[in-house]
Amino acid sequence: MIVDPASAPAASGTRRDDASDELLHHVAVLCRAANHLRRHLEHTVLREARLTWASYDVLQLAAGRRPIDARTITEITGLAKATVTLAVKDLTARQLIRRIPHAGDHRYWLLQPTATGLQFHRDLRARLTAALSELLDHPADAARRDAGIALHRISKP
Repeated sequence: MIVDPASAPAASGTRRDDASDELLHHVAVLCRAANHLRRHLEHTVLREARLTWASYDVLQLAAGRRPIDARTITEITGLAKATVTLAVKDLTARQLIRRIPHAGDHRYWLLQPTATGLQFHRDLRARLTAALSELLDHPADAARRDAGIALHRISKP
């Protein structure tokens, strides 16, 4: 049984910090919303493109910050080095990105999108945007509706 921490009684002798509880609640809502949105985009767009969210993130960073090294991608995304390596291997095999030697240190490689990769990325972003708009305009269930509400709250000033 999952218990909402806000409804659980405080342990005797402790004082609940309401501001911290509220902040933690907002973080939990944000994480759940992000998970629902990501899962929806993976199922509606990325699966057909034979990508995971991780490989899409690698392609997106390579297209937007060219050239970029795998270590920087790992730092930005929080993905494990092995996950980035697998994504790079797949994207390279599909000729969506290429590895070029790092000018200062030939032990390292930089990642750069190919022309095909850039076009693929542009087309994919358009499909992702359309799928996200459809989800936000017509949510299929309460979880997706709540994810859309959370997204609107954080994206509108």
